[in-house]
Amino acid sequence: MLFPVALCLHVLSVVLGLGQVAGIAVIASATAPRSVSSESWSMLERLARTTRISLPLVLVSGVLLESSSGGANHTTWWFRLSLLGFVLLGVTSALLRSALRKRDSAGDARTRERVLRAAWSMCAITAVVAVLMEVKPW
Repeated sequence: MLFPVALCLHVLSVVLGLGQVAGIAVIASATAPRSVSSESWSMLERLARTTRISLPLVLVSGVLLESSSGGANHTTWWFRLSLLGFVLLGVTSALLRSALRKRDSAGDARTRERVLRAAWSMCAITAVVAVLMEVKPW
């Protein structure tokens, strides 16, 4: 009974939480470098907060999935690489938050570039982890 609940929580936290990263990338891409409105910055900060909140949910649900399967996957390479991807997501999320916090000192154009780089990196990492977890190549 634990496995389907954990799987549902895992998928929902990834889609609804980490899916917000694509929104961050789109909003930051759609704004001109020197004329980012305060509303856009506010939206980016809210989306980044949602992403930050979803990461622990992804971790907890992943741990529940692994424990409900009796630890069957922790020795496989796709699982280890997925875990590394999760760590990279956490680091990149911290860089994204840092860029948004330091906006006043760094300037809008530089902050926008850092946000774009972090958001697209998180999208790529999430895609790689999703493929690894679905294909399970090793």
